[in-house]
Amino acid sequence: MLINIYFLVFRWWKDVGLGNRLSFARDRLVEYFFATGIVFKPHLGYCREELTKAFALVAIIDDFYDIYGTLDELNLFTSAVQRWDSNAMEGFPEYMKILYSALYNTTNEVADHIRREEGWDALPYLRKAVNSLSYPFFTLASW
Repeated sequence: MLINIYFLVFRWWKDVGLGNRLSFARDRLVEYFFATGIVFKPHLGYCREELTKAFALVAIIDDFYDIYGTLDELNLFTSAVQRWDSNAMEGFPEYMKILYSALYNTTNEVADHIRREEGWDALPYLRKAVNSLSYPFFTLASW
């Protein structure tokens, strides 16, 4: 069962290109699999899969804010996350498009899955969670 989750997340990782298309990203996906210990019940495989993706995204976005992005780029990225619009990537450098697209698409895919399986719209809550990270990351980087 855990092997299946590993392969699903590995395929996502390669498809979005975070590890090989972003020079600052650590291409060590296995480090984010501690989610399997947090959500350990066998029937919660989808949750483990998505939580692992979330940990990977948060780590890379943290590195982007901490060491890679310029203050202007961080401001653009934070503003795009706040607006949550796929067109917000216009004018982004290529690496920021990859990062924003991975965040935007993965979050929307999770919300779509929850809507289909559980019958409620989780997107406002997921957006709020993403926003609750991006603004403090920007504030820290501004210091």
